[in-house]
Amino acid sequence: MKNNNVEININTKCEVLIKGKSYKSNIQDIYEKDIAISIPVFKNNYANLLKDEEVEVIYYDEKNVYGFQSKVTGRKNDGISMILIEKPDKIKKVQRRRFFRMDLSMEVEYKKIEDNLSDNQINAIIEENKDFSICTMVDLSGGGIRIRTKDDIDENQLYIIKIPLKDEVIYVTCYCVRVIRDSIAKSNVCGFSFYDIEDSKRDRIISYLFQLMRELRKKE
Repeated sequence: MKNNNVEININTKCEVLIKGKSYKSNIQDIYEKDIAISIPVFKNNYANLLKDEEVEVIYYDEKNVYGFQSKVTGRKNDGISMILIEKPDKIKKVQRRRFFRMDLSMEVEYKKIEDNLSDNQINAIIEENKDFSICTMVDLSGGGIRIRTKDDIDENQLYIIKIPLKDEVIYVTCYCVRVIRDSIAKSNVCGFSFYDIEDSKRDRIISYLFQLMRELRKKE
């Protein structure tokens, strides 16, 4: 099936976005008016999709992310249970910077800095590489990062975060946009938005995430 020169094939893995969560699925069959997908699953929980419920479907090729809006039209059982959704009128290329976020648990380092520092002063802090605190990354995207730490983090404050990629370590300046206290784990989950990041550095992060994504899909 082609739409705007974008092709969808049977057995293509996809994600179905439902109420802010990304459920895994794949394309089972393509009909004249509908597409059959496997029942979407998120952390071993299956989505209970109802007829006429609207969904967003995201799928990948080697270089890009594509998405389309659709609506549930019914169910089908042909050996396996499937959800039927409307064929899309339009498939769009999703901006990778905006969309792609990946859960990652690894050690990163951070340091609080003043808002009024010049680029030269920030670079000097990075080169000195002292007094960084260790924390755990929760997820990473081209637009920001979430971390978990037992330390107190200030919202609306500027930080430098040191992130290890596959073949390099990069430093990014970020604003903390939210802090959520996890009373059970006795830690803070903190969301950061990249500040004034170079396009080349953002692209290296995205390329790293896509490489990890491809490696994970090969193992599935």
